[in-house]
Formats: sequence, structure tokens, C-alpha cells
Amino acid sequence: GTGTPFVRDGKFHLAYGLHTSRLTNETCSAAYWEDFKASGTMRTFKFGELPGYPAGATYATSEDGIHFTPSETLIHPAENPTVYTRTDGRLGLIGSYGVAWDQRGLYVSDLIGGWTLYDREVPFIGDCPCVFDWDSRHYLIQGFSRMAYNSDGRVGGWVDWSQTGNDVYDGLSVPMVAEWSGDRRILAGWLNHPQGWGGWLVLRELVQNADGT
Repeated sequence: GTGTPFVRDGKFHLAYGLHTSRLTNETCSAAYWEDFKASGTMRTFKFGELPGYPAGATYATSEDGIHFTPSETLIHPAENPTVYTRTDGRLGLIGSYGVAWDQRGLYVSDLIGGWTLYDREVPFIGDCPCVFDWDSRHYLIQGFSRMAYNSDGRVGGWVDWSQTGNDVYDGLSVPMVAEWSGDRRILAGWLNHPQGWGGWLVLRELVQNADGT
């Protein structure tokens, strides 16, 4: 499943998802959610510690950014996880494919795992989430058509731009945004084509207007 690179404690990490639910219903996801409801924290589990086949978010770690070692550790039930560094220095994770509507939300943690639910009031869930900040404003992209905006990051402050026409897709599929030098933002997505996933890669520079659009 979709994943993202991030740096923590001087090491490179790559978060990614196990799409086990596409192969079998006998996954550990139900037990994982039950544990979260009981403890209030999305705890980490080694493969095999929960009943059922491993499913959801995991990660690999590297000292050099080239050779990665899988952790064989589950950190969240989301099968398309996006882990990113927040402006407050903590890690964020956005729930995505593999979570139900009442399990959606933005999670935070000081570690790789041990997530607590920070904001459930995101307006949608979907594939391949991307969260990015720009000039103290917050943006969320998910999948092929969904985008939301939060002017100051407050809980529940998201506006669904999918309904207002302010999204940035312009024909691209599952785009991701990265910070570039000079406080610029580069968007990368692919053009859909008859063969399905993974079409031609397109890179575009975003421009931020005074009102945040």
C-alpha cells in the first residue's frame, strides 16, 4: 500500500501498508481496533502478536537511506498510511484505506507508534493521503478527487475543497506534495491511462494565493 518516507532520531524510515484485507478476511484489524478502543492509544504490535494475519501500517528503517530493514511491527490499522513530521516536531498519521468512517482522523505521536487521535473531524477518508503545511496553513489530499483545507490547524477546522472546486488535481491521480527550496511546494501525480495504475508522472509547482487557495 501507499507509504511515505520520513526522518526520525537521525534515521531514515519508510512507512507503508499491508493490503492483507484484499486477500483474506482473517486479518488482525478487528482486534487492533478493539485494543485501541480499550486503551485509547494505537499501540504497536510485532507481527503475530494479534490474532489474524498482519494488516495495516508498518515501516522499515535505514541508516543510509539506501538499505532498509523491515521492522515487522504494526503501528496502525490503516493500509495506506501517511506518516509525516508536523510543524510542532511530532509525527502525524492520517487514517486511510482500511479504516471505517467512524475510525477516520488525524493521529499524533512522539514516537513511531503509540498514536493518539488528535482530530476526528476530517471530512473524508480515501486512498493515498498527503498532508502538507504552507505558511501556517494546512492541506489534506486523498485519492483521486478529495482535498481539504484548514486555515490554522485547529481541531475540526477543515473545509472540504472537493465541494468548492479549489482542489489541485487538474487531471492528476493520487498526487503528493513536498516542500522545496525557497519555501516552494512541488506536486507530483500521474495521469490516468487505460492500463490502470501508475501512468505518466507529472511534476507541477503549486502557487499559494493570499486567501490560502
